[in-house]
Amino acid sequence: MGENILKREKTCHIICHGDVSFYDLNIDLQDGDICVAVDAGFYYCEPFGVDPDLIIGDMDSLKEKGDWSDIEEIMEENPEIVEILSTEKDDTDTLAAIKAGFARGYRRF
Repeated sequence: MGENILKREKTCHIICHGDVSFYDLNIDLQDGDICVAVDAGFYYCEPFGVDPDLIIGDMDSLKEKGDWSDIEEIMEENPEIVEILSTEKDDTDTLAAIKAGFARGYRRF
């Protein structure tokens, strides 16, 4: 007799800049999941207790926050996880993050 085992689909968690009232949100990264920080959404990763696997965006709102040193440090240590987009683009930063997730094989966001 075979067991009916449901395989959990891996998830691409996308963190965008937004309302701080979501700080109580629990992001439960499971094996195989990734976390994508979109622009200033990077600054929400620490309160959520996650390290982003990818930081993507034109970085305009992140630069407005004033502290670019965290990103510079990450770019020195792990440049492959930072993708800086042109400010002149058709897609939003969030759509670029979704496309990056699809390109990595994710279908659940």
